[in-house]
Amino acid sequence: KPANILLVEKTSPRIADFAISRWVDNERITENPIGAIEYMAPEALEGYVSQAIDVWALGAIFYELLTREPLYSRAIWASPTALMREICDLSKAVPYDLPNNIPPEIRNIIYKTLEKNPKLRYSSALKMRLAFEQAINQQIIISTQIDTPSLTKSTLPNTSYPSNTNNSPNNGLQNKFLLPTIENEKNIELSDTGKITRRATILLLIIILIPGLSIISYLYLFSYQEINLPLLPTLSPPKELMVKTAPSGMILIPAGRFLMGTDNLAISEFYERPEHEINIEAFYLDLTEVTNQDFLAFLKANPNNPLLNRWKNWAVKETEKDHPITNVTVQEADAYANWLGKRLPTEEEWEYAARGNNTEKIKYLYPWGDNAKESYKYANSQETGKNRPVKVGSYLGKSPFAILDLAGNVAEWTASCHKTNNLGQSNKPSDCSSNERIFRGGSYHDSVEYIRTIRRFWLGQLSSTARRQEILRSIGFRCAQDWPSSKEKP
Repeated sequence: KPANILLVEKTSPRIADFAISRWVDNERITENPIGAIEYMAPEALEGYVSQAIDVWALGAIFYELLTREPLYSRAIWASPTALMREICDLSKAVPYDLPNNIPPEIRNIIYKTLEKNPKLRYSSALKMRLAFEQAINQQIIISTQIDTPSLTKSTLPNTSYPSNTNNSPNNGLQNKFLLPTIENEKNIELSDTGKITRRATILLLIIILIPGLSIISYLYLFSYQEINLPLLPTLSPPKELMVKTAPSGMILIPAGRFLMGTDNLAISEFYERPEHEINIEAFYLDLTEVTNQDFLAFLKANPNNPLLNRWKNWAVKETEKDHPITNVTVQEADAYANWLGKRLPTEEEWEYAARGNNTEKIKYLYPWGDNAKESYKYANSQETGKNRPVKVGSYLGKSPFAILDLAGNVAEWTASCHKTNNLGQSNKPSDCSSNERIFRGGSYHDSVEYIRTIRRFWLGQLSSTARRQEILRSIGFRCAQDWPSSKEKP
C-alpha cells in the first residue's frame, strides 16, 4: 500500500511493512490487514498468496496515482467486511474510471493488472515492467535533436526553467501521465567547479523486485544528479515532436512472440496444428468489429462502386446500428479497410491479438483464458441462446490486449489464405480465391468448442453454395493498421 513506500532524497525508495512479521488476528484482518483491504487482490483476502497479489497491489497504486482516487474506497462501504465481499465477488466488474487522456497502451496494462482472475494478470513484475517500458517508449518519438550553443559561466542569465512549461521537451508525455496539481520543478545550480547539480521530479515507473517476497511501485522520485553540460542561454523546444497514439477505436498490439496453433489432438483439426512460435510486429487492431453504422457510412461515400451494387437498397434499423456488419464478402471487407487506409489483419496477427504472449502455462484457448465454463458470460455463442448478433462490446471476454468480441458474435475475415496446415500460409489476398480466405473467431451459432482462438475456417470447407451463403450471414470483420502508419514513416 502507498503508506509503506518511503521516498527518501538521494536514496532509493524504501519499503516499510512491519506487519508481515506479526501474527494476524481477526481484528487486524477486518480493520487493517497486511497491505490494507483497498489494495488486496480477491484471492489474497481469501488467504491465497502468490506473486499475482503483488501485481494487483501495484495496479491499484498506479490507478490511484493516475486518478487521485482509490480503486476501492472504504468511505462508500458500510463496513470493511462489505468491501471485502465486493472485491472478492468475481461476478462484479472492477470499478475502473480512468481519465480519457490516459493512452490506451497504459490503460490496457492497468486493466490487466487488475483482473480479478489471477491467471489473467501479468505472471511477474518483470513482465509488467517490460510492458510499461514498451508502452512509454512507443508514446513519444522525437525526430530531431536540439542544437545548443555553449557559453561561459559569466554569460549565463540568472533564470530558472520550470520543467512543466510548454517549452519542456517532455511536455507531451507529462500531459499524459502527470497529475495537474503535482508540483514538478527543476532547480539548476551552478557550482564553482562548473558542474550543474539538478534536482528533479522525474516521471518513472520503477518496479523493485524483492526475491521471494513482493514488489512495489512509485511514479515520482526525487533525485540528485551531477552532470557536466554546456551552459545554455535559453531552453529551446525540439524542432518537431510527434506523439504517437492509437487511431480512434483501435488498440496498439505491441510486438511480441507467441505459440500459434496447438498440438492437442483432442481439441483441434489437422489444419490447426502444429503448435509453433511466431514473431509479430507491432500493429493496431480495431477494439470491436465493424458495425452496421460504420459500413453504411462506407456505402454512402462510395455510391458508384460496382462492387457494392447489392447493397444499394440496404438500410440499418436504429436498434441494430451498433451490431456488427454481417453477410459481407471478403472483397467488400477489403474495400472498406482500404477506404480507411487500413487492412484486414493476417491470421497470425488475429490469433496473437486473441491469445497474447501465451508461452506460459495458460494457453489462451479463449481470449479470456482456458476455461470454457460459463462461456455465455464472455462471448455470444450458441450457449447464450440468442442465435443472432448483438451490439459490439456486449460481453466480458476481452483478450490479453483488451480487444473485445474475438470469440463469438460474428466470425471475422483475415488477409490470410488457407493451407493444408497452419504453417507458412500466404497473407496476400491475391494468392487465393475468396473461398480459401481464412476467417476466425466463430459466431453466435457456433458452440463453445468452435469459438476457440485456434480454430480456422474457410468457405471452401463447405460442400454446397447454399451452405456457404448461410455461413456468410454470420461473418463480419475488423480492421488492422500498420504501426507506425505509412504517413509517419521517415
